[in-house]
Amino acid sequence: MKSIKNLSTNMLIIIAILAILFLVPLTKDRFLMTTIFTISIFVTLAEAYNILGGYTGYVNFGYAAFYGLGAYVTGIIARSLNISPLYAIPIATLIVAIASALMSVPLLRIKGVYFAIAMITVNYIFYCLVILFPEVTGAGVGLVLPPPPPLELFYYLGLIIMLGTILFVYKLSNSKFGLAFKSIREDEDAAEISGVNTTVYKVLAFTFSVIPAAITGGIIASYWSYIDPPTMFDIGMSVKIILMVRLGGPGTIIGPIMGTVVVQLISYALRYTLAGVLHKVIWGALLAAVVVFLPNGLVEFIKRAEWIPEEFKRIIA
Repeated sequence: MKSIKNLSTNMLIIIAILAILFLVPLTKDRFLMTTIFTISIFVTLAEAYNILGGYTGYVNFGYAAFYGLGAYVTGIIARSLNISPLYAIPIATLIVAIASALMSVPLLRIKGVYFAIAMITVNYIFYCLVILFPEVTGAGVGLVLPPPPPLELFYYLGLIIMLGTILFVYKLSNSKFGLAFKSIREDEDAAEISGVNTTVYKVLAFTFSVIPAAITGGIIASYWSYIDPPTMFDIGMSVKIILMVRLGGPGTIIGPIMGTVVVQLISYALRYTLAGVLHKVIWGALLAAVVVFLPNGLVEFIKRAEWIPEEFKRIIA
């Protein structure tokens, strides 16, 4: 009875939050809509990164590369076919997913810190490729896209993609895929010996984590109507996403959401201070601090803290 009651309470809270979020555009408050849209994009990226970084334990410092690749493939298709970037997102996502699956096979043979370094290299390679083909990508000048649709459309699109990603990760984590991912994280060699095809599952985790990144990259390309290499392939973006997951709690559903909200609040505070120009240094320092002092994230900290009410812990759990 208690578990049913807790489930009902959690469902009521979720429904109430969703109802409020979907009614926000009625306020016509553009700042509020933009803020929630931005958070929804980062929650999507954090939850998607969590598939590889949280459940399998492979730290991807080049994650922003696929966000940028999704944006550029979307932009190139949109300009070539003279269509809205939003219509180009499905094709672009498919292309990025196939490319990422193919490149992940050799990349995932590398483990630990070497994999992290390899992914930074991948990010730099994508950056250089964009620069080398100015007639297609606009190179350093950037790529100008058609004017964006109304903000309300992006707001709802951001919410839908976010909710879809959260639901997907939730279902995935409770399936045989999730069990295989976790076994790889705990002991990859033992998982291999026990019969888990670690290569296949790692490639799947890599590809699953990339797909939402490509989608959000396409959405942002349409939203901004302009993209350039330094913005779309920013290593600081990867660090920020990793920080969101590590701070909230890797390998959990609620963790990346909590981490995203906290990091975005810090980001907004830094924007209006001198420290804002040092945001990459700050994200790096915070990530190091979280790894040392809060290795399992806020979710685990809340569960273990005796001074936090049990009712709140059950909601988080």
